[in-house]
Amino acid sequence: MTRTLFIILVVCTLSAMTAVPRLRRAMNPEEEENETPSFKSTRGTSIICAPQTPCAWYIYNAYSKVISSNITNSYCVCGPGTTCEISENDETGNTYIYRCRETPES
Repeated sequence: MTRTLFIILVVCTLSAMTAVPRLRRAMNPEEEENETPSFKSTRGTSIICAPQTPCAWYIYNAYSKVISSNITNSYCVCGPGTTCEISENDETGNTYIYRCRETPES
């Protein structure tokens, strides 16, 4: 009796798993057609980084301070009149952190 119950449970579980779509999302089908990438705003322009949000990270070797790799923030970009400049040195992570700063006028 328990073996039969176990087999029925396994079959029901497997059939339920195949019935649910793998990438199921709670989204209105009308909104899905107009979906834009997460780094774009609804108007199609890039999102501007907040002053406290890093725009890039440069990872360096702890002993030689030679930069081994850089990571650019793909979620947001620096706004007009600003550039991505070094703002702090995170020695615990061996990383230079860059943030958007106002461009000095010449």
